[in-house]
Amino acid sequence: MAINESVRLDNEVIFRRLVLFLRGKLYSARSKGSLSTYTALLILPLRLYPYINQKYRNFLIDLLGINYREIAISTSIIIKRGEHIDFEKQLAFLETNYWGCIQLMKLMIDAKDYSNFTKIFDEINQITSSFSISEVDEERSDSMRKALFIHRSFYFILLSWIIYLYHRNKIDFTNLKEFDIQTNILNEFNFYRNIEFYEFFGQLRQKVFHQFLEIENWEIEQHKPGKAYFALSSRVWLNFGFIFFLLKNPSFSSIINFERPIEIESDIYSYLSDDVQDIFISIEKDLSDKWGKILYPSSSKTNIEENFKVSKDNIVGSLSELKKIGELNHYKFISEQPLSEKKIENFIGEVGEKWERSNLIPSILKTFDCVEYRENNKELDFFGHFRLYSKMKSMFTEEGHKMVYGVNDVGAISARNLEGLFFNKLNEAKHNLETENLKIKLDELINNFYPDRDQLLIFMNWKAIELLNAENEIQFLGNAEDKFITAKYRSISVVRNLSFFNDSLLIIDLKKAINFIIYQDKNWFHNELFVDVLELSEEVIEDEMTKFDTKWRNSEGYEVTKDQALLLIKSSVLIKVLVKFELEIKNKDFYHFLKF
Repeated sequence: MAINESVRLDNEVIFRRLVLFLRGKLYSARSKGSLSTYTALLILPLRLYPYINQKYRNFLIDLLGINYREIAISTSIIIKRGEHIDFEKQLAFLETNYWGCIQLMKLMIDAKDYSNFTKIFDEINQITSSFSISEVDEERSDSMRKALFIHRSFYFILLSWIIYLYHRNKIDFTNLKEFDIQTNILNEFNFYRNIEFYEFFGQLRQKVFHQFLEIENWEIEQHKPGKAYFALSSRVWLNFGFIFFLLKNPSFSSIINFERPIEIESDIYSYLSDDVQDIFISIEKDLSDKWGKILYPSSSKTNIEENFKVSKDNIVGSLSELKKIGELNHYKFISEQPLSEKKIENFIGEVGEKWERSNLIPSILKTFDCVEYRENNKELDFFGHFRLYSKMKSMFTEEGHKMVYGVNDVGAISARNLEGLFFNKLNEAKHNLETENLKIKLDELINNFYPDRDQLLIFMNWKAIELLNAENEIQFLGNAEDKFITAKYRSISVVRNLSFFNDSLLIIDLKKAINFIIYQDKNWFHNELFVDVLELSEEVIEDEMTKFDTKWRNSEGYEVTKDQALLLIKSSVLIKVLVKFELEIKNKDFYHFLKF
């Protein structure tokens, strides 16, 4: 690169000309509307800065720093006054401009380049008034709000990063004073109302997750290739900046005087109360020696402790209230959304797959050809799972969709419930046979009652296996045709690891002992499992409201009104996972429960 060569030769004249040439190209790309070219050009200072000495860093910032200000101001003018404007493209240029600037500032912080850090802020601090939304129409004011958000993000991100470096002892108090965050950042990072700051932070946390300004990959240490490490999340250090700003500005720490409903699009406040507890602990631990002189520079030690406690209590209370507001806003939105047929169809498939993997009894009976299939008989009752899932409607909506892990386990749960019903019915009809020696008694039954071993099956757990396998008579199967049949005892199929059989086993001739009928419908999963997700009927809603005091008033960890409880109820769904079958015991002589 020619610029690098001019530095190597220590040729100031050529270096200045090349940087001015780069600046001209930046203006040209901006005027021609070429975002890709503009982005590529902004990368050059980022590649150059780490490898030049301080003299040439000063030249670079002196000549290029003004570019960041002028591009931002010109963009704001175009948004305010231009004709036939592509507002999204203008905002894309502005965001790219701040991206190049904030990445360069990160390099300056790493290098502790205080003077050039301040020079950039001298330029950026002239921009704020350009984002005023007075005397502009609605479309332009919306774009100006987005532009102001980008501008404010620049300040807050750098504040959070510097404060986090101080927390991690990567810079000390002297370094912090040199960056002069009060003059460069805090004096310019202004909000007319405290509600705007909370809305700003919620929006920033959400956008950073989608690579806004590409700060998610910032690290405080260089990591060696091939070595494992825990990547630093922007969530951690942005949260630190959030708490620092609120402690530094006590009037913002309480939200009791919000003059309008807060607009929270993301759910960060649902988790932030827990996330920031370690931050409070860390600051309080070093309050006297480290943080007090930054947060409360003119206060005595006693006042520092009192001020911190008051602000901390206010912040914790505010975050709890914001959690409540955010969650209730979410429930209100979800309660108004229709159920998505696609989401329900996917859920049915997931539940059905877990049912198939766990449906021991139907699977075994099919293997032994002991199932009779019939068309659905609407007069017969279903068996299975039918219950209200509180506040889980968002699993089945397109807008505001949230995945709740584990709900589709209801397929496996239903299969295990069927398994329990099957064994309980057999056990109720024929009680356990007590035995002192399991092997002797089982062998006796096999020899005297079960001449046809092909239809025999033994259900047992690992305890029974140990008792029966003293002489290695159990043959363990590696690749059985049925996934549930894992061993043979005297050529009889064995199903093991069943929670039902703690201290007993079941030996049964399935064909002679029982009849099992499965009712089918072509609209059910694999014709056998009926799965559905339903919104709550008015009748169900009314019934749930009668449980307000016992079930809903404090279900979220905070108290809600009846109107708010109604939102929680309407954000719930009914889930059905049902099968229809009949089990008839034909002959009790052909099965035995042995208790050991």
